[in-house]
Amino acid sequence: MTAPPLKGHTKTCASKRRYPCELTARAAAMDSIERNGNAKVLGVYRCPYCSGWHLTRQVGAYAVTSADPIVPVSKVRKKL
Repeated sequence: MTAPPLKGHTKTCASKRRYPCELTARAAAMDSIERNGNAKVLGVYRCPYCSGWHLTRQVGAYAVTSADPIVPVSKVRKKL
């Protein structure tokens, strides 16, 4: 599931997968970690350009792991 198509927005997020809400983005992050295994932790953020949600390898205050959709970064850093 993705957010509606962009209309006249910058190319900043045109090539990124967009999600309509934070919950959907977190679920996609968990799925990506399980399927691809190329990252142990992902973050989600609300895009200031398209108002959708994107995934990132840089995590803010909370991260996403394959086992938990909301993990404080302090706990993640202790595991890594």
